[in-house]
Amino acid sequence: MTKPEVKFGQVYRATGKTYLDRPSAGWSVTKIFTSHDGLAYAQLVNQGDPTLTKTVSLDALTDPRLFLLAAQPKAAPQAG
Repeated sequence: MTKPEVKFGQVYRATGKTYLDRPSAGWSVTKIFTSHDGLAYAQLVNQGDPTLTKTVSLDALTDPRLFLLAAQPKAAPQAG
């Protein structure tokens, strides 16, 4: 089975609930890169607080036991 493609602007949520039994925060993909260790990573920004960022491997981000895709990127308006 192939892993889903991670794209700029997608929103992921960690599986499970927070300690207050609320859904986890949404994290937007702002950057995708390959590190010096040869692994691909995504930089994520918290939708509720853009000062919070984290870096997660694409393998972890596409593992449904850890994260779920919550939203696709918004389409850019077309010129015309």
